[in-house]
Order: sequence, then C-alpha cells, then structure tokens
Amino acid sequence: MKKSVITIPLLLIATILTIFFGRRYAAHQQEEMDNNQLLIVEEATDDETEADQSSQYNETETDSLSHSIEEYESRIDSLSLYETLDYLSLTNEDVTVAYYGDIDAEAEWVSLVNNYLNTAVSGNLTISNFTYPQEDTYELYIQQTTQSLTSENPDVIFYGLPALPDKIRDIGLAETEQYMTALVSQLNDLDTTELILIEPYPIVNEINQLNSRSLDYRSYLGRMQQVASELAVPIIPLHDEFTSRTEESGLEAFYTEDNTQLNQEGVELVVTILDEWFQQDL
Repeated sequence: MKKSVITIPLLLIATILTIFFGRRYAAHQQEEMDNNQLLIVEEATDDETEADQSSQYNETETDSLSHSIEEYESRIDSLSLYETLDYLSLTNEDVTVAYYGDIDAEAEWVSLVNNYLNTAVSGNLTISNFTYPQEDTYELYIQQTTQSLTSENPDVIFYGLPALPDKIRDIGLAETEQYMTALVSQLNDLDTTELILIEPYPIVNEINQLNSRSLDYRSYLGRMQQVASELAVPIIPLHDEFTSRTEESGLEAFYTEDNTQLNQEGVELVVTILDEWFQQDL
C-alpha cells in the first residue's frame, strides 16, 4: 500500500514532465520549420529580385548601347577618331588598329597612345604591328610590305612616315614621291580602312645634316606631305606641331642630353599632340 501511494505521484509527475517537454519539443520543431520556410521564401524573393535587377541592368545596358550607336550614326560624317573606333567596336564587337612604317612599336609614346585608344573604346580593341623601324620607302615598296597589312584589313592604319630613312638611303625626292605614292595608294584602296599618316617628331641631331644631295630629312618629309595632300589622305602634323610648341623653350629641352631620344617631357608632348588630333573630326 505504501508503495502504491509513493508510485502514483511519481508517475503523475513523470507524465506531466513528459507532456511539458513534449510540447516544448514540438513547439521548437514547428519554429524551425517556420524559420526554414521563411528562409526558403526569402531566398526565392532574393533570387527574383536579383533576376529582376539583372534583367533591368541588361535592358539599361542595351538601351545605352542602342542610344550610343544611334547618336553616332546621327553624325556619322563628323566623328572623331576616338568616336569612330568606339562606334565600330559597338557595331562589330571588335575594332582593329594597325601600326605601319617607321614606328618603334616598343616606344613609350606608342604604349601611352594605345592606352588612350583602349580607354575610348567600349568594345574589344585589337592592335597589330606591321612596323619597319628605319626602313625607307624604297625598301617598304620593294619588299611588298603592304600585302600582309592589307590582307588583315584593319579598321585604322597609322603609317609612320620614313623621312629620315629616305634621307639616309640618299635617294632623290622624285623616288621618294614615286614609292610613297605607290605605298599610300595600295593602303588607301581598302574601302573599310581609315589610313592616317603620322609625321615623325623632330630629330634634333639630324636637323641640317645633309646627304650627298644636300637634303636633310625635312626635305623628304616635305615631299611626303605633298603626296598626302595630293591623295587627300589625312596626316597628323606631329613634326610641325612639336616644333611650333617648343619654339620658345627650344627643342633640346624635350630630349635626352645626347639629343637622340625623347625625354619624359618630349614623350608627353608627342602623346598630347596625338590625343588632341584624335579628338578632332576625321
């Protein structure tokens, strides 16, 4: 009898505790289920939001792209070089610039110019080198150097004029005109390519250094400028602009002590002149 009296309360307490902890456990499980369901809903909402934002971004980007193309096409005949390259990169997804002639592709000013071109272009920019440093017009012509360049059909060609190499070869101005005309005509025959001639910057230690014909490199440059004018090919007046802008301080201030290379100020001036020209209407 005593055992029954003691056992009954204990069983009652155990039952109550079981019910209590069972309800707590059930409530905890329900809370976890609710939290998990809420998390699933939030994740789905986030995914939908991200998808909407991505869709809106793509639509905005497409609208912006279309607007740029339309804006360029509205004034297609008055685009600068920068704008022309950007327009072609937007419509074709890729635009190609090629260097040709008497240009050192490893020169610092070329690298800086390439950076400017890359910055201006929204799409892909490919830069090709068909350069022949220190090669004169005779060699460029006789070696048929334009063939590989024309086969690539770049969008823009920068042709560095080899005035100093022609002077060093000691050919006549008539020969320079002949070879120069042939080379420019071959490159200018590409319907979809913009040919741009670039004068050399002043060569300080070669000024007034005459060959056997009593000509310095500026004489050959003058004949090349004449060819460009006759064939209506744009030419960047780098030599003339550089000379004009350094008239007050003197050319020597923009070259190394031996006057053979541009110093930092000289490089910056070359890039500035080219950048300003690139911003003008073609």
